[in-house]
Amino acid sequence: MALIVGGLVLSGGAVRDYIGFEASGEWARNWVGGFGIWGPVVYTALLSVRHFFALPSSVMLTLGGAAFGVVGGTVTGSIGLFFSGLIMFYIFRVIRPDGFVERVEARYGSTGVMDVIERGTPLALVLVTAVPPAPQTILYYLVSATRTSFATFAWLILPAGAVRALILSVLGAGLVEANTPMIVGSGLAIALGLGMCWLSPTVRAVLLPEKARPPRV
Repeated sequence: MALIVGGLVLSGGAVRDYIGFEASGEWARNWVGGFGIWGPVVYTALLSVRHFFALPSSVMLTLGGAAFGVVGGTVTGSIGLFFSGLIMFYIFRVIRPDGFVERVEARYGSTGVMDVIERGTPLALVLVTAVPPAPQTILYYLVSATRTSFATFAWLILPAGAVRALILSVLGAGLVEANTPMIVGSGLAIALGLGMCWLSPTVRAVLLPEKARPPRV
């Protein structure tokens, strides 16, 4: 399975180079425009499998706002981010290699990280998914080793992903339109969200495991 996933990543990198991906609003508008009415569908599909193309969600969602505007970028970004999360959680949870949970516990268990994650999963998932550029993949990787159900994971990341898509769509549209209030507003939202993430013991445990502390009862 690791070979299959690795092959998909390598193939994704080749495709990314083939289409000449650039992190610019002009490239995004021209690229999706070439698909006509199917542009939003193609963008959403690409965002759903972005991990195999080594494309950060923050870049993709900002480009979505630049290409489709705030509303279009938020809708397509929310859908793509949701399916992207489900795919990664499925890979981590269902088709993970033997001994995955044991290796995670061996690496993080001594610092109390897994205990913190087990108790703080709902809030951490919402915060990290909603706030760019918080590390979604890292947290999803660790949460997959807990008892969090697939349904719970899905319901938590769906609204949170919409918030992330909205913030970055506003940023992308603001950059294209040179709209200072939109750019500043999205920046303030990101700063506020990152501050909230820092207040979460679970998020701090993921980013700074050596400083993790058990949650207060």
